[in-house]
Amino acid sequence: MTAFQRLLSDLTRRLDAAAASTSTDGSPLLGENVLADSRRLLDLCDGDDQRLRAQHAVGWLHWFRHQMSAGSMDHSELIRALTMLRPVHQERPDVVPPPVREAFDLSLSVGEAADFMDRERLNLRAIEAMGAFERSGDRAQWEEAAAILRRLVAVVPESHPDRPAYLNNLGNSLSAGFGLTRDRTLLDASVEAIRAAVRWTPAGHPDEASRHNNLGNVLRQRHDETDSPDGLTQAVEAYRTAIRLSSPKDPGRPGRLINLAGVLQERDDLDEAVGILRGVLADAGPDDPNLPVAAGNCGATLLRRYRRDHDRDDLREAIGHLQRAVDMTRRQHLFFGTHAENLMSALYEEFMITGDTESLRRAMAVGRRSIEDLDPHRHDRAQRLNTYFVQLYRLFQRSGHTAVLDRAIEVQRSAVDAESRDHKAWGTLRNNLSAALYDRFERTGDEADLREAIAVLDFVVGDSGTDIRSVSYLSNQCGAQLALFRLTRDTAVLDDAVDNARRAVELSDSGHPARPILHNSLGRALRARYSVFQQADDLVQAVAAGRAAVTGARATDSNRATFAVNLGWSLFDLYRLNGDREALAELIGQCSQATSSLTASPLWRLRAAHLTAVALVESDDWPSALHHYLRAVGLLGHVTARDLHRHDQEHGLSLTAGVATEAVAVALRASTAEHATTLLEQGRTQIFSQQLDTRTDLEELRRVAAPLAERLEAVRSQLAETGRQ
Repeated sequence: MTAFQRLLSDLTRRLDAAAASTSTDGSPLLGENVLADSRRLLDLCDGDDQRLRAQHAVGWLHWFRHQMSAGSMDHSELIRALTMLRPVHQERPDVVPPPVREAFDLSLSVGEAADFMDRERLNLRAIEAMGAFERSGDRAQWEEAAAILRRLVAVVPESHPDRPAYLNNLGNSLSAGFGLTRDRTLLDASVEAIRAAVRWTPAGHPDEASRHNNLGNVLRQRHDETDSPDGLTQAVEAYRTAIRLSSPKDPGRPGRLINLAGVLQERDDLDEAVGILRGVLADAGPDDPNLPVAAGNCGATLLRRYRRDHDRDDLREAIGHLQRAVDMTRRQHLFFGTHAENLMSALYEEFMITGDTESLRRAMAVGRRSIEDLDPHRHDRAQRLNTYFVQLYRLFQRSGHTAVLDRAIEVQRSAVDAESRDHKAWGTLRNNLSAALYDRFERTGDEADLREAIAVLDFVVGDSGTDIRSVSYLSNQCGAQLALFRLTRDTAVLDDAVDNARRAVELSDSGHPARPILHNSLGRALRARYSVFQQADDLVQAVAAGRAAVTGARATDSNRATFAVNLGWSLFDLYRLNGDREALAELIGQCSQATSSLTASPLWRLRAAHLTAVALVESDDWPSALHHYLRAVGLLGHVTARDLHRHDQEHGLSLTAGVATEAVAVALRASTAEHATTLLEQGRTQIFSQQLDTRTDLEELRRVAAPLAERLEAVRSQLAETGRQ
């Protein structure tokens, strides 16, 4: 017997034993020593007949070894088996394993045949990778899943019964990829893949309902991106079909109802959407995995309905559901960011009603939680950081804490760094950073902040062209340019500011939510140019723009008081230009109303009261003027609130310098000396009196309410520490 015959006989005997073995681990029979013998066998081949016999045996060896590696994603043994068995299949297809024969009958390459034969293991691995991506946001997991599913779809023929499942999974992965990359080709390919999956799924198939549901998902996603007129209608039809095909006990039915409610919300069918979601919540058990999503979606839908109908019961219920969704969702989960953003929006709406900054602080706490321990490579990192920035910025605007503004700028710099320039949110992130830098310049006078604010916007204004998002960029650039003009007195900069503000208004339609802000910017810019060139047309246009800003803002808008004051100064200039008493009366009406705004910052309420009083003095209405001066001086304590740092308190006083002195003069003119004395003391001792108040003896309070005294002592200590910072 030759060496070739001996090795072939020994290998055949081992293969027969492995085939007959009931053990799943055949490594003792087909270990590394057998691999060494197989290589020697191939080297000893003499002629085509011997090589074919050797390839047949070695191919079966690697086939068995591949089967022993169940669960592994390593295809190396399968590739070796297919490489050996391909020439055998050409001569004697009946002697190769049936799965190999099926793959080769499809004229697949060795690599394609390996994917085709190992498709179930590949599909399971892709599903696992997508699950990991949804839990962690890890882009590498999505890339692995998408690559596997593309390979599977490429090698499975249309007539194969498993192809619809692979198409469905591929479509879902491409949809997720669009969320990562904003690549429209992925979204279109996703719709195409799932449409094909639905088309090839036979009626009555167990997955028929879920595939119609997935089609609804991607159609809705494409509508959100392209605003196609029939996108929502098609999505609703797909979801309704999915629900109709679901039995009452189908575990996927609640999720399909949630999806239908979501698309109904987008179509403004809010009442039906709320009813569906309330039903899902009522039927869900405490451990139902649909519960956080249902609660989050119900909260978001109620919030949207509140903004339409202004029913406060809807807002309260929305906050409750959204808080529940946030509490039940892991911070790393993709949905957490959405739930948190909606909860913060609802809390801000609550603040807009009540003026209670505790709502803002709660929103800020949610935002802080959403960015804690966040992977620096997450695709939604920039969005979460920006959402937290918005809450910090709102709190600064309401409270005047410079430390809060510093933190907001720090957070937004991170958001800008985390987002690529080609992402559609890139401009918004930089625009927000510019606005915060401008506000810090207004607070500190640091020209570097102003220059950076303008430079940051130069990028996005140049990129945006006529994009509707450019309107807010242009508006903010106008504000920064006005500040630069005040520094440099460069009238070319002033003209640029007017042009940018006018262009922003022209680019926005009447329903644009930022339109009041844009009109306010235009009014400020035109009034600034009037102050230089004294062209009456600029002032008339400034008044018109200011009126549009005030009338376009909601009554609860925290900026409305700011718009009213800016309009008021333009009206005052118009009065001084031509003695227009109607302009003066309009000023008094707008600013006196702004003084009472609960959501406006104390500084702008004080400015409104002050300007009202100045206008009333012009009208020789001294008692009414004194009334508004009393309101203005009374607000000094809020501008220099106890919880502000000392330098913030001093800055607030610097912005209101002269108000108390004017008030005293008006009190004397109105023959109320007692008011004059009170006003003088209030204006001169704001910060000092607060310090004295925090030192009041608490001994009597301790005797009647010791816990309350201890709490007050702790608060006083915190306030004292704040003042030293």
